[in-house]
Amino acid sequence: MKKFLCLLLVMVTCFTATSFAATELKDIKDTKYEAAVDKLVLFKIVNGYGDGTFLPANKVTRAELSKMLVIAMGKESQVEAAKKKYLDFSDVLSSYWAYGHISVAASEKLVNGYEDGTFKPAGNVTYAEAAAMVLRALGFEEEVKRSELTWPNNYMSCADDLELFEGISNIKAGDPANRGDIAILLWNALRTGTAEIVAYNDKGVIYGEGTPMITEYLGYTYIEDADVTNIKFSDNLKEATVSFKEEGKKEKKVTLDAIDALDMFGRKVSLLYDPMNGEILELTADEEYTMIDAEVTNVSETKIYIANRRNGYKLPEEKNILMYGISSYSEAAEAILIMKDTTLEYLVLMGSSNAKVGVVVDNDYLINDDYGIRVRDVDETKGGDGYFVANDDQWPSQDSIILYYLDADDFLVVLKKLDLSKAKTISSIGSKSIKTEDKNEYKFESDDDYTVINVDGTKLESLKLSQVDIKTDKLIAVNYNAHYYFFIIEDAISDDIDPELEDALYDLEDWVDEALDYDEELYTQKSYHDLAEALEYAAATDYTSTLSRAKNACTKIEEAIAGLVKATKTSEKNTVKAKKALRKLVAGEAKDVYDNAELYTWQSYDVFDVAYDDAKALLDIDDATKTEIEDAERALYNAIDALVKKK
Repeated sequence: MKKFLCLLLVMVTCFTATSFAATELKDIKDTKYEAAVDKLVLFKIVNGYGDGTFLPANKVTRAELSKMLVIAMGKESQVEAAKKKYLDFSDVLSSYWAYGHISVAASEKLVNGYEDGTFKPAGNVTYAEAAAMVLRALGFEEEVKRSELTWPNNYMSCADDLELFEGISNIKAGDPANRGDIAILLWNALRTGTAEIVAYNDKGVIYGEGTPMITEYLGYTYIEDADVTNIKFSDNLKEATVSFKEEGKKEKKVTLDAIDALDMFGRKVSLLYDPMNGEILELTADEEYTMIDAEVTNVSETKIYIANRRNGYKLPEEKNILMYGISSYSEAAEAILIMKDTTLEYLVLMGSSNAKVGVVVDNDYLINDDYGIRVRDVDETKGGDGYFVANDDQWPSQDSIILYYLDADDFLVVLKKLDLSKAKTISSIGSKSIKTEDKNEYKFESDDDYTVINVDGTKLESLKLSQVDIKTDKLIAVNYNAHYYFFIIEDAISDDIDPELEDALYDLEDWVDEALDYDEELYTQKSYHDLAEALEYAAATDYTSTLSRAKNACTKIEEAIAGLVKATKTSEKNTVKAKKALRKLVAGEAKDVYDNAELYTWQSYDVFDVAYDDAKALLDIDDATKTEIEDAERALYNAIDALVKKK
């Protein structure tokens, strides 16, 4: 038996430094520069030297900072084009290594030249110049100009107000800036909100911080020292919307992978996230917890009991309990206990990772001088295994269909019992969803996200979705632990229909079988067109139809067969043969594309849609020519080929 844990796994994990990105630069390790340099290396704003050093004391030139800011603003893609533009600095030649970056920085008004027309790209940038360039990147240039202070105090004061120099000490405006301090300055800037108009007064506009630079320009989400206040899972439990509350700031919501979100519950975290790729680049937390991953043996109203621990833990308050993939405590099979000292502060309850589906063939089965139950699992043809149940109140009746798992002591734990009376009529089955009559929709991403099970008395058999008949079958959908179990009750609808209607549908089935024996190539377009229309009418007739419609469908086919006239013109035989090929394409490959329009972009689908409609219309024309039919077939094939390539 596969168990969740062979032994209780206790992870004493201190989330004070859980990082997904770390630099190998040896000379900034454990220094005040490490955190900032790590991020800038990650974003490719700075890099180290070939010998594995960063050399934080080295000075930064005006050209180097121009390049850093262009990358930090997400403008790197403009550099190549900028190399071809005229730059009005006499000392920056087009062959200069940073010409393109300086050109972009100048066009974005991040940098200015000197009165003599030079830029001095190799000159050391001062702290005041660095502050000015960064403030312009943030959009605060107009706010600085309104200051009553003069250069360089106006820029230095604004930078101080925005805490851009936090972590940098003992600097003067005119001093050359070093690489370590510039890294801190840029990391502070990336977390600072870009300028946003917040009010107006007699002096003009008032600016405040808007979207952080790291999000505005680079597309990343950065959250610092925030409490995880709430986690809500998507319907398919693949993703989770996590709410973060930073002190003094509005609550932020980020959509993450559900499993990643579980690790954040109940903690104060810092998060660096790439929404484009759905990737967590860094996750850290300040508070220290003892994490216990364990198998659940029981959850009462007040306590949780786990394998290999005799005493239970008092449950935390309800808001500190997160359930993933289950709807009640009784369904919990696995858990993450988040402990502070000996107190259970937060709790994550999950379903079993080894759930099974079976039918109870004997609920009074003698095993080793004691009584248990015998279960036959899906696709087992006979017999079944015997197990004890964990609690007397869970003892299932014979013939019950159950979702269950085996706990650490090999006791059977019933998770859900199937109620066949709750089966629903299926309205549609798509490539990634099933809809039922009550407007419920069950979405999945791949075949691994669901299991289809045919329920036939006391036998359970695996099915494919393609084997389900939406006209006659009913469905019970169970979502447990991020996995769908689709139980199919075959021909359930026919059990409730009018016997006369059922007889008429059986007759119709016979008429359809006979009609399909008539080869289209042997008849005229007109005579076979009438039969094709009758078959189409029959295909739309099912158990939900009226008795009169079912009888009418039989009559239409009978009359169409009687009206078939053998083709007398040799010239038309080839035309009818061409139409037969077109009809096969329209009803087969093209119909599959039509039924799955959501798989394609509307731009690529439009050409196919026109070709499909034209082909269907041509099938209804009794005097269509062979050339017209072949042209329509060719156009439809080409449209399908083009569509598949753009899928």
